[in-house]
Amino acid sequence: MAAYAASMTLSQPKARPLTPGIGYMFGTMDVTNYNSTLAEIVDGNGNGLNDFFRSAPKVFLSSCSDLGYTGIWDATGKTVKCWDQLDAAPGELANDVDAGSFDFIAIGPI
Repeated sequence: MAAYAASMTLSQPKARPLTPGIGYMFGTMDVTNYNSTLAEIVDGNGNGLNDFFRSAPKVFLSSCSDLGYTGIWDATGKTVKCWDQLDAAPGELANDVDAGSFDFIAIGPI
């Protein structure tokens, strides 16, 4: 069983102001190998989303990945937890499956 593997591509190098003290970022998270033992998703520089905000941002994911899986943001693990709603017995995605790419927007204090 391989480890959780994912990458994050950001649309800009830092959070942009939305209102005074609140900023946003958006981009894509690609979960290339899902594993129920979650790991923080980072960009190419090793930064997670929390590194761009003063405290943990609220993260909203697209309704499903480009491969049709459902994902929710796990704020504790700083990662995406994936679900297979297309299977005959819906539940958490099996280990060692490519969950696909999720578009996201993160909003939080800057």
